Amino acid sequence: MACAGSMLTGKNCLFLCENRAYTPETGAISTTLKTGENCHVSVSPSVMAPLKRWRVEQASTFLKLGVVPSGYVLTAEDGGPMHPDSPRDWLAKFAKRHGLPPLHPHLFRHAQASLLIAQGVDVLTISKRLGHSRTSTTLDIYGHALAKSDERACKVPDGLIYQKKTV
Repeated sequence: MACAGSMLTGKNCLFLCENRAYTPETGAISTTLKTGENCHVSVSPSVMAPLKRWRVEQASTFLKLGVVPSGYVLTAEDGGPMHPDSPRDWLAKFAKRHGLPPLHPHLFRHAQASLLIAQGVDVLTISKRLGHSRTSTTLDIYGHALAKSDERACKVPDGLIYQKKTV
C-alpha cells in the first residue's frame, strides 16, 4: 500500500505510515514512524463515521477545485499534507474560544492510554496502539496509572474463588 500519512482503510482501521514534523532547518517534512514500521490501528465506529463523512466531503471539494487528493486524512487546501503545526494551532484557538484550558493533540493520546488502562486493557495492546516498540516504554510512561489497576486486580482472585464480585 502506498503511504500517505494516516489513511482510512478497511472497516474501522487507520493505516499509519508517516510522521509529519517541522523544524526551522528542514521545514515541514515526512519521516518514518518512530518504530520504523507502518501499522494499522483499529478505531471505533463512532470515530470512523465522521472520518468517512469527512473523506467524502473532502473528495467532493477537491473535485470541484480540480485538486488531486494526496490520501492524507488532514490536508492542506492544495490536497497535500497539512502543516504539522496546523492541528495543534487549531485546537489551541478552539480551547481559547470556548474557555477551555490549553489543549494539545498529545493530550488525547494520554487520555486514551489512561482510559484503556483503567478499563483493564493489557499493556501489550496499549503499547501497540500507542506505537511504542517496547512495552517497557508504555510502562515507564503510564506506570502510575497501572498501579491503580493493580489495586483492582488483587481483588479478582477472590471473586473467582468465592464466586462473588469484589471488583
